[in-house]
Amino acid sequence: MLQIQQQMYTREREGIFTTTPGYDTIAKSKGLDNNFIKKVIHPLCSYYPPRVLSNSGVRDEGKYPKSKLIMVTDTGELILGQSVYKESDYTGERETFFSHNMIVPKERAKEYLYAADTVFGSLPFRTDYELTNGSELEELATLPFKNGHFRPLHLILNELNISSEQCMQLIFALISSLTTKKKVYVSLPGDITAATESAYHLTYYLFQCIPYELRKYFGFISYAAEPQSKKNINLMFVEKGSIRPNDRLISKDYVFDFAFHHFINANENLDHHPFIEFIFRNLQQAPSKLADFYTFAKTALSDQKSLSIQSYNELVSLYAIKEEGYSRTNSKHSSLYKSFRSFLTSDNISQKTELYQVLVKLVHDDAARISKHSLPDDETFAEILHLSTLFAPRDLSKIYQYLVVSLYYGASDVNYLNQVYEYIKRYPILFKNVNAAILKQSKLVPVIIEAYVELRLNSMTTLQEVLEEIRYLLDQNPEVFDNQLINDLTRERLVLVFRKERNRLRAFQEVQRILNAGRNLNDRIQLFKKAMITSLSKEVMSGIKMELLSPDEFDQAAAIANHIPGERMSAEIKQKVELIHLVHDIMEKRYLSNPERYVLHSNFDKLQAIIIKLIPTSHLEEQTERIALSFYNKGHKNDHLYHYDEMFSFVDSNGGIDEMRVFLQRFLRIWGASQVNDPAFKNAVERYLSTHSKLIFGDKRVEKRWEAIHPMIKKAMEEVKFQRLSAIGKFIYKNKKAVVSSLIVLISLVIVGGAGGLVYKQKMDEKAAEALAAQKEKEEAERKRAAEEKAKAERAEAERVAKTLTLQATGITYKDVNNDGEISNSDEIIIVVSNEIDMTKLSILEHLEIYYKEEKIEVKNISEADIVVEPNAEIVNVKISENNLAATSPIAEKVINEANEHNESSEV
Repeated sequence: MLQIQQQMYTREREGIFTTTPGYDTIAKSKGLDNNFIKKVIHPLCSYYPPRVLSNSGVRDEGKYPKSKLIMVTDTGELILGQSVYKESDYTGERETFFSHNMIVPKERAKEYLYAADTVFGSLPFRTDYELTNGSELEELATLPFKNGHFRPLHLILNELNISSEQCMQLIFALISSLTTKKKVYVSLPGDITAATESAYHLTYYLFQCIPYELRKYFGFISYAAEPQSKKNINLMFVEKGSIRPNDRLISKDYVFDFAFHHFINANENLDHHPFIEFIFRNLQQAPSKLADFYTFAKTALSDQKSLSIQSYNELVSLYAIKEEGYSRTNSKHSSLYKSFRSFLTSDNISQKTELYQVLVKLVHDDAARISKHSLPDDETFAEILHLSTLFAPRDLSKIYQYLVVSLYYGASDVNYLNQVYEYIKRYPILFKNVNAAILKQSKLVPVIIEAYVELRLNSMTTLQEVLEEIRYLLDQNPEVFDNQLINDLTRERLVLVFRKERNRLRAFQEVQRILNAGRNLNDRIQLFKKAMITSLSKEVMSGIKMELLSPDEFDQAAAIANHIPGERMSAEIKQKVELIHLVHDIMEKRYLSNPERYVLHSNFDKLQAIIIKLIPTSHLEEQTERIALSFYNKGHKNDHLYHYDEMFSFVDSNGGIDEMRVFLQRFLRIWGASQVNDPAFKNAVERYLSTHSKLIFGDKRVEKRWEAIHPMIKKAMEEVKFQRLSAIGKFIYKNKKAVVSSLIVLISLVIVGGAGGLVYKQKMDEKAAEALAAQKEKEEAERKRAAEEKAKAERAEAERVAKTLTLQATGITYKDVNNDGEISNSDEIIIVVSNEIDMTKLSILEHLEIYYKEEKIEVKNISEADIVVEPNAEIVNVKISENNLAATSPIAEKVINEANEHNESSEV
């Protein structure tokens, strides 16, 4: 075992480190390092006699105070020493002092620092030493303590006239000095020797106020002639009268001049430091409890890099919980819970089991105290939830209980309920388990979960919000959908926000994706999902226009229709489903054996519009029957069977002349008998041939292929070619025999007559030239006239479009101003439309076309004042003036009648 070393210091003829007279170490234990003596111990060896005694010429050593030293070095050694006044040195003529120190190795220092009695006990310090005894002192196995006799603290304070408040300020200053560079200087009243003895007794109690972790920084001198800064000395008692009020050297330190009632930096607000009050109270009443607290604090602070009084302030409150001594003056404990975060982490909690159990106990006790009139505040929730991540699985039930009780008593306040759940949702596993605990108790479900879900749903205005909430609940607590009320509330809100979606097909796909994601769930939840899909399927089918759907959208609509049971279909939906079946019938059959049955359908026009969108744009000859059906003219009277121009345009725009050729070939093969004699068909073919003449007649191979389609096509081609001839060409074509005869005569004349033939030829050429010039002049005039007519029509159309606005109406509002139940010029009619208005056109707007429930309303002479744009620029109101009342009266009358049927007010 490492031995305790000794050292003695005074003025002698020679010392260990010098051979000349003077102050030096005169004896030491062999295990004491010389450098340690010079650097650490020598600066501590000093003594200046009190002025009150030296100035009086007192030489009696017994009347001079003994300066006791207790100090822990930077390297951890514990030094206990004493310096005393000597009336004469080795010469017998000069005053001196004698110091005796005992040094405990750092490895053994802690065993003494834990108890004040082992530090402040009475030690047999020497006051002199004979050099003839040698310079080596014995090493000690233990400190040779004798039990000290210390007066009670309250008697010491009374003798020194120190109040409880002043003592607590002194305790605060001492502990603060251990973590800062500040010093504490104390001057006591009375006789200097007695005051020094009281200083030692007082420090015995002050030392007990120091937590174990801070005692390794403690340093104390019981007497010094005046304040002086010594390394590692925190507390120094000085001679009465040595403290100068305006001494700048000590202005930043703690000064307690009890002798003259002068204090510096001794006015701390101790209300902010419950630790100090705790120390002072237990120092007098229960010192063992103080020791127990320090053991508790030592573990709690074992991994702290820096210590402060604030840490102990927090620990005192936590220790009070452990000891059942915590006073709950209100329900706000956020700062208390926050204290645990200063000491507990996931890395150290296994080493701080005692502190962890205090936390579990606090949560459990607080849960039992929650009531309708005493609810935890937001900050407390935030702290508890943060700490919940540290809880062992076996203790999480305490957290669940705390949260469930808070939700139960706070549910009557919807804001509080929502706020608590918002905190809990930050911890998904906690959210899941808390709800699971609530769902196990049927009486809690309507109070908490039903109220919360209804609150959440009512706050949501978009489909994305509702879907996210459903997805979250399905992921965390799918069993909430075992509750019928929650099912109904969710479905109602989902349908409500779904109706606001512009693209319901895409929205429906998103709903399906959310509802079908995740794990398999019980039958009841599957029924909930199915009911959701059914409700939204009805919404989709009610809102879409089948004839406007793209092929992909039509397929989606067809799939959606399958989700709706037949008994839940409205007449409108049944009609659309019937259309879907007809379309599938048409598109899936290779040949249409009885197309007349489609023509006779009441919605044949919609059927045509759907089919034309679904027809593939390649290999159009294979779609001939469907194309023909799409352009069939239902209103014909034995002629004009098809809308030929539109049909040809469709085929040509999607396949070009090659597809058009094979289409016509198949078309005539199927319906040739009826089409050959149809003038409308013949004219449409000729118009197509004329429009595409360069492509068809510019290549002999292409022309022959077209002639081979059908004799009727060949005849039409000849007619088109004739129409393309010049006047001379047409003349020659019509008078082929006469022209041929003339040519024969001309040739004969040339051969026989020579010159006469030439004259005749010249006259014929002149007549032909004149006819050709006349024909060209006529054609040029016709071209100019057609160009002018076209330009005039284009200008008129542009002007009409500029002054016309076409809108799709979403509703009509009629206000019966005079309450006579009739529409009159004094009443107001507002048409609500969803299109955005181009405000730059208002000044020239003359004509408004509005489509309301498939009826067209034409409103003329629109003024800028008639159009009101709402702030969101998505809704536009058009006020109908007196001049246009007649146009909208029939529709307004329908609105009035519908309102009366439902017993509503006269305002719709």
